[in-house]
Parts: sequence; C-alpha cells; structure tokens
Amino acid sequence: MNIESTYDEMKRQTCARQDSPGEEDQLELTKLGIGFDGHYYRYGAYRYERCADAVNYARLERSRPGYQERNHPEPLWLEPPTPTVADQHNMSELAVSFDGKSYRFDGYRYDRLADAINYSQLSHGRSSKPA
Repeated sequence: MNIESTYDEMKRQTCARQDSPGEEDQLELTKLGIGFDGHYYRYGAYRYERCADAVNYARLERSRPGYQERNHPEPLWLEPPTPTVADQHNMSELAVSFDGKSYRFDGYRYDRLADAINYSQLSHGRSSKPA
C-alpha cells in the first residue's frame, strides 16, 4: 500500500469525526500527540481548525518509514476573543460578524478584529486608520 492510498484510507476513517471529540477521541488525540489550545488543534508545529485534519496528518506522518516519536509540549490554552460593547458597535456599522472563534467579513475569516475592521473600512472606501 502506498502513502497516497494510506492517506485516503485514514481520511475515510476520520471524515465522520466531529470537531468536538468525545472521550474516546480525546485518548486518541493524546496518543497521537495532538493538543487543543481553545482555538486550534495542534500537532507539532502545525495548527488545524478541524480535529480530523490534525488526526489525519498525525497518522500519515506516523505511517512514514523512519518516523521517530517526538515530545510535543501541551499547547497553552488561548482564551477565545470576546468583542467589547464598543467592538460590537463598530462591527455592526461595518458588517463584521463574530462566530465565537473568528471574525468574518465579506466571506473572509479573521483571527483579529482589527484585521476584519481594516479590510471592511478599505472595502467601504473609508479611511483606514488601524483599529
């Protein structure tokens, strides 16, 4: 079996995985060295929004000949951003939304509110003083 078919098989096994893993999935994540920081699933130097993507890559990497186990520190917990009342007012004026993890404007996703607001101001032709 080559690496591509191995990857396809792993993808089939985990595509049904939910993005909030249950207890059994948590054990697998720990075994694979995948941590969650409150925003992203982290494996090595990589971060993933979807649990299944992190699991698939970890399995793929482990299936490669010569793989050596590495010690990955547990990621620090990152508090999700919470827009203030003033932020919410600016967001509503500029059509920026917040989904609990990311800010969104015009089909794009932003980790930082300032980036979403700046792009929205540019799109609306307003002066773009950084937020």
